[in-house]
Amino acid sequence: MDSIRKINFSDFTTISKLERDVFKDCWSKKIIEDQINHVNAINLLLIEKNQVLGYIFAQNYTDFVEIQRIGVSKKARRKRIGETLVKEIEIIAAQLNINKILLEVRKDNLPAIKLYQKLQFGIDSIRKKYYALDNEDAILMSKELT
Repeated sequence: MDSIRKINFSDFTTISKLERDVFKDCWSKKIIEDQINHVNAINLLLIEKNQVLGYIFAQNYTDFVEIQRIGVSKKARRKRIGETLVKEIEIIAAQLNINKILLEVRKDNLPAIKLYQKLQFGIDSIRKKYYALDNEDAILMSKELT
């Protein structure tokens, strides 16, 4: 059975490795460390059989939550890991009386876009050439929680 728990600093090495494996524009160790230590962070791991299958980094900005990063192990893709993590963020946001979740996604990340649309996120706008590594556009999406 899968379990979800808060990330703590002892997870740093595991997350750093997964980050490098998953993203071509991986976050630096400093950014990951800052996110883990941030006072308003909502950081979660999904674990199965003592293996980290995915993580989500989000920030609580009082009137909205922003999902900043979702990393899913390549071997665990298409097993609803990302979906489970986003739904857990929705539960936490609702418990905090926050009714909006924001995120951005690469324009070419069609599996992620389909997931967010399945979870009722709508497209708000596009940031042209947002990602510095390859000048790719970012799609800004949001969801109102009711």
